[in-house]
Amino acid sequence: MNRDVLVGIDLGTSSTKTVLIAENGHLLASASREYPVDTPRPGWAEQDPESWVRAAVETVRQASAQSGVSPDRIAAIGLSGQMHGMVSLDATGNPLGPAIIWADQRSRDQVARVYRELGTQRLGQWTGNPLATGFMLASWLWLREQLPDVAKTTAHLLLPRTTFASG
Repeated sequence: MNRDVLVGIDLGTSSTKTVLIAENGHLLASASREYPVDTPRPGWAEQDPESWVRAAVETVRQASAQSGVSPDRIAAIGLSGQMHGMVSLDATGNPLGPAIIWADQRSRDQVARVYRELGTQRLGQWTGNPLATGFMLASWLWLREQLPDVAKTTAHLLLPRTTFASG
């Protein structure tokens, strides 16, 4: 069988989008599934990592059914998605709570402390990037201070799009 179809899956902040594309660039099918950004407190932005996996499975099934493409024809799958955030997993790979996503602001104090203790220049030399709320380091520092029992149980930290890819 000819492998001539590409699948693209994008884990966005508000939805997961999936496309099936022929190797000539023709769009064969597309599907999307929305999910919420939970804001349990002002400035917080969280999502259920399991909702990302469910949305990916559902949109791939929907686009596949819509196109009539056999799975044998899929040549490659491309993944993209939310860049910053943090998902805490236990030793068996299960989420220990909601993902803290890029829009979250709860780690303002931790970001200020890192800049105060390290300085902009040293942080830039070490990382090549600035630090902002919603970034993994800031969220991890917040979690260690505010939820130490969860932090102690954490075996792995992942970005949202790597969580999605490993699910």
